[in-house]
Amino acid sequence: MNVIRAYQPIHFEALCRILAPVWGNKKATNVIRDNVSAYLRRYLKGLVKQQNDFVILSDFTEVKVRVPATPDDIRPIELIPEAELALALKTIAIHSFGITPDNLITETARVFGFKRTGGKIATILRCVYEQMLKDKVVAEIDGKVNVL
Repeated sequence: MNVIRAYQPIHFEALCRILAPVWGNKKATNVIRDNVSAYLRRYLKGLVKQQNDFVILSDFTEVKVRVPATPDDIRPIELIPEAELALALKTIAIHSFGITPDNLITETARVFGFKRTGGKIATILRCVYEQMLKDKVVAEIDGKVNVL
């Protein structure tokens, strides 16, 4: 519960990596994944929910952008929930006058500790950005991002 509360929404794989030492492993093996799944089902049923691959407490309401304090805290892009990426994109766009979509994606990648915006990082951030366009959270006016 404490790990989930501190890091929610937390990717199931990240949760398994953090909890692996509890079961005497250094890595998240299939046995660890099965143990964590069983524990969630047996002991935390009704207290936690799984949304896609992310685990949250049932009463969770507010997504926060978790900026890595050290290089060891940098999470792989696929372990960061889309809602957190969208919040970071929106926050940066609000505070950046006349930012282009490409610069917004680059800046957002930097916030999460990525030095480069390679294929996977750029693709995921671009997909989140395009969903924000569809959901009318942001709009492009004269090639610049505006928060609606």
